[in-house]
Amino acid sequence: DDSQRIEAETHGDSTGKGGVMADIYVDSTTDASGTGTSGDPYDTLSDAVANAGNNDTVYLSGTFRESASFSSLTGVTIKQWPGQAQAVVRGDTVVATGDWSNVSGNVYNATISGTATSVVWNWDTNIDSDGRHYGHLKPGTFGALNAGEWGQSGTTLQIHIDTGESMEDPTSGGVYAFTDDTDFGIELSGCTSCTVDGVWFYLWSDNTGAQGYGLKFTSCTGCTANAVKVFDSGAHSIGFVNATADMGAARITNCECWGMHGGSSGQNHLVFFSNNSGDDISDAVASDCTLHLYGSLYIDGTTIDNQRNIVGTFQHQGTGATITSVKWINILCIGYDGHMSNPFDGSDETATPSDVEDFDDYAVQYIDCRANNCTRMTYGVTGDYSAGWD
Repeated sequence: DDSQRIEAETHGDSTGKGGVMADIYVDSTTDASGTGTSGDPYDTLSDAVANAGNNDTVYLSGTFRESASFSSLTGVTIKQWPGQAQAVVRGDTVVATGDWSNVSGNVYNATISGTATSVVWNWDTNIDSDGRHYGHLKPGTFGALNAGEWGQSGTTLQIHIDTGESMEDPTSGGVYAFTDDTDFGIELSGCTSCTVDGVWFYLWSDNTGAQGYGLKFTSCTGCTANAVKVFDSGAHSIGFVNATADMGAARITNCECWGMHGGSSGQNHLVFFSNNSGDDISDAVASDCTLHLYGSLYIDGTTIDNQRNIVGTFQHQGTGATITSVKWINILCIGYDGHMSNPFDGSDETATPSDVEDFDDYAVQYIDCRANNCTRMTYGVTGDYSAGWD
């Protein structure tokens, strides 16, 4: 029909999977029979992955509880569908009231698929005066849980509700969900000149290794994250990780990140990482971002682990790789009482500038960056000359 013809109109060269540059629409609330037009959208991110081609624009609307990886594309934009419901990519799975059974007292079991990394209660509606979501249960020992804890054995998830905090019986009320060990919400892998714009990410809370990204760019060149919001990620909120190519023209702009659900080591909201020899960070810039530094919040809004070091920005590289240019511009990091927070950090792997008095000689530069109420300040790196400040 006419709408399909217009939205799949050829623009010069044949570039998309269908030989044209197309607009692809995805609405999580529609049915599974859509064709990807604005009047008949797809309903899953997997549909977008299967149909996106070079130079396409993918418009998202609604809530998606799935992970998606777009690979080897050029010029693709994945963005909020204007005028429609906020696009949110979530890492949690709700356990239905009918799936719970009472073990004894306030202890309940449910059978799940996957390995839980966190369990949350009423996370969407539990929001404190600072705008932070809370409702994480504490990890405990399966079969010997204390109130407010969770554990897992095989496929059985177990929780011990804390009635003193008004937690509902999960067989009849409350929203109980778990996050699993998925690496990312959306990944772009081996892509060139692609953008993710205006999409939000909730609860990608895998806390093992370097897992748990809301938005991840792997071995990409010239790609951008813009106006992205990430809540309660695992190791990183937004990250560029290069393993097979130089990191050039990597951009993070106008983004906002809230909370980290990491392990005992430092977790960081924004990261530029080059993994192997020759895969250098030649041009990476993050600008105009606000980063909220705190760990997972318990069902009463208090911190679960106040010793976790939550970091705002971080750049580092593996053996043999080189940082040529990383710039952090107008980054605001906000710390919170009860949390160890370090706004700006990085590994001491950049060369001493030829002229330590010349700001332009520094490979890592911080320009108009600010920190409020943070408990640690390493000023970018542990060495004396690895970063410049303006």
